[in-house]
Amino acid sequence: MFGGYTEQNWDQSSNYKSDANAFLFSVTYESKHPVNSNVGNAIYCLSSYGPTFGGGHDLNVKDKANATRDSYSNFGHSYTPASGWTYGGNA
Repeated sequence: MFGGYTEQNWDQSSNYKSDANAFLFSVTYESKHPVNSNVGNAIYCLSSYGPTFGGGHDLNVKDKANATRDSYSNFGHSYTPASGWTYGGNA
């Protein structure tokens, strides 16, 4: 199980939003991953997307995610990965 937190409102602006307090988390791995220096890209708002965190779309949950396999993760671009993990790599 995983999720994310932001203090920003989701809207249809087609823009990135800044939030220095945003983070992603994993309940399964008991980890919390704060936004890194890319705070200006904490979330991305687009009417055809579901929740999207990060400039590299660290976490992109597509609209109607329960009926499609189009959601994806590009973790480590704007959010700090766990120790031993790197952006685009494996542990």
